[in-house]
Amino acid sequence: MKNERALGFLTSAAVACCCLFLSACGGEDGENNTNTTPTEDMGGENNSTNGSLVVFLSSMSYATDVGLDGLDEACNADEARPAGSGTFKALVGAPGRIPDAPGCDDTPTANNAWVLAPNTSYVTVDGEALFTTNDLGIFDDQGYPMGNATVGDATNFATALDKNWCHFEDDDCNGWSSDTGEMRVGWTASYGGAFLDGGGLQCGLALFVCVEQP
Repeated sequence: MKNERALGFLTSAAVACCCLFLSACGGEDGENNTNTTPTEDMGGENNSTNGSLVVFLSSMSYATDVGLDGLDEACNADEARPAGSGTFKALVGAPGRIPDAPGCDDTPTANNAWVLAPNTSYVTVDGEALFTTNDLGIFDDQGYPMGNATVGDATNFATALDKNWCHFEDDDCNGWSSDTGEMRVGWTASYGGAFLDGGGLQCGLALFVCVEQP
């Protein structure tokens, strides 16, 4: 009799355990009812926040004879480009890349492709404020930097621009197609206009400032 009671107890326990197991696994059909949170896909999206665009200094020097397309390709392939960010272009003056700055001899054409957007805030790769452009897609002499952040360590970078955003036609390595001649360069750690125009250097190799596009 004791054996029969023990057997009945074990049978009941086994049935209860089985029911608990099926309930935890989502029912008799074996489906799992556990709630999960979808993983957010961050790939391929612009990494900028609050409408700001990123500016960075290239991590290495590039040849000055590769044309505007070559300089832009260098920016997008550079190791300093933030992961998940948008497309970048080199901040240089050249035929076809002229800011609509007042008082300059060159006039932008209909196909002009200036790299700074109007009325836009630009930040470092760490999100620190650098400058904000006006209606013309430039900033005034005291517009850089807005705070303590600069584009990169104190160094020269190629611009072919003067402090008033005018294009230096004779100092742009023949439209960035030559490794001879002279190029106008800026200075990353300078305040005001010297950011764009810090003197001249020989063409050949140069660092470039790269600007994210809207």
